[in-house]
Amino acid sequence: MNGYNPNGNGYDPNGSYTPGYQGQKIPQNLNYRPAGYPQQVYPPQGYPVYTPPQKKKSKTPVVLLTVLIVGALLAALVCFYVYNAAEKELASDDSFYFYDDVGNDEVESSSSLTVEELKSYSPKYLKYNSTVYFSTLSENEKLIYKAITYAFDNCNEVTFIPDAFLPESEGRLEDILYFIALDSPLIEQNIVNAQETTTTEISVRDGLGFEHKKNVDGAVIYVENFSDKKFEYKLKAVEAAEALSAALPAELTTDREKAEFFFNHLVRNSEYVNYNYDDIENINFLYDTLVSYKSNCDGFTNSFSLLCNMNGISCFEKMVNGMDDAEGHTWNCIVLDGKYYNVDVTSSLDVEPEYIAMYFCYPDKYSSYGVEYADSLPICDDASLSMFDCYITSESDNEAVSILFECYKNNSRKYVLAFFTELDSARVERIVDKFLYRITTGVSYVTEEDTGTGCHTLLIIPD
Repeated sequence: MNGYNPNGNGYDPNGSYTPGYQGQKIPQNLNYRPAGYPQQVYPPQGYPVYTPPQKKKSKTPVVLLTVLIVGALLAALVCFYVYNAAEKELASDDSFYFYDDVGNDEVESSSSLTVEELKSYSPKYLKYNSTVYFSTLSENEKLIYKAITYAFDNCNEVTFIPDAFLPESEGRLEDILYFIALDSPLIEQNIVNAQETTTTEISVRDGLGFEHKKNVDGAVIYVENFSDKKFEYKLKAVEAAEALSAALPAELTTDREKAEFFFNHLVRNSEYVNYNYDDIENINFLYDTLVSYKSNCDGFTNSFSLLCNMNGISCFEKMVNGMDDAEGHTWNCIVLDGKYYNVDVTSSLDVEPEYIAMYFCYPDKYSSYGVEYADSLPICDDASLSMFDCYITSESDNEAVSILFECYKNNSRKYVLAFFTELDSARVERIVDKFLYRITTGVSYVTEEDTGTGCHTLLIIPD
């Protein structure tokens, strides 16, 4: 084949084309150019060198699987902890439980409080309460006291107390119930007539919301007076007490004057009634006193306590239990100028108007009753505010007559009021006869009261 010879000087008509690089090894360098061609860099300067992408192995399935496994383990651990924490709380005696009511077949839980929550709990109506009895309790007893107070504040008729916090003494639980009633004017002493204690099966929800039944050792306190209906009447009674407080005359400025005003108001407007406790659902002691002015000693005592505490006068209640056919009774104790005095509204109801105040601000020694829990109470030993002129106990007959006569001579009032105790009725009559024989002006009125507890009150009215 004729053709151009690139290494020759021209065309060779008789020859054939032979490449100039025949027999030479073709270089692998991309920058190579045949001889005679200008040398260039490939790719041209300034252009990037193309590199085929490398296919990477994906890690997404592995990471996702790891996250799912770890998440599932954490969720399982959290659920296990929550569930077991709830079960532990239920079975570890760490919570007190409260219920609105008890059905025949099932107890529905309303709420619960842990020990720490109870310790910091403050009653809703604490401003009306005394803490005299509360302060005498042990730490566990205070928890029970607060738990039952919480039940009252929230109208829970049933309180479950864990076994670990129950008092060792069987009767101590009843004492705590009385202490609550004696500290609080909104809670009647008669609540104990409707309380029962037992061990029971309770129904609760665990941390996952599932309902379980548990046999838990403890006690159930059932107080019918903590119902919603009863609570409404108590609030109406509080409103009546506030209205009476607003009616205090402006000239009464001292605690004694205010307390005496409330005392006289209750005595002069109230009527004593005997309740039928079989119909306790319709008995509202505080309301009956402050709205209807018909009640018994429980209603009068609570009302006076509420009025005093509402007006900044410290007041609590005392009681003697009616045991073995003996008459039970309750009355008040107030604090005036740092001293303690007894006040008994009920005992003044049937007394002549001019002698009403003889049951206002008297010391313990003039009391016609014993008192429960005396070791827990402050002593009322000041007689300076009492209407009694003299106190006669175990003196001889002649000494007793002399005491009566001195009171009679130095008394500017229209009567002499003496208090006898530790003397039987026959001896009191003998002393009175001797005293009357000694008086030269005569006596127009003599009355003797035997309280049935060995105490006698004698009123002597000179002409």
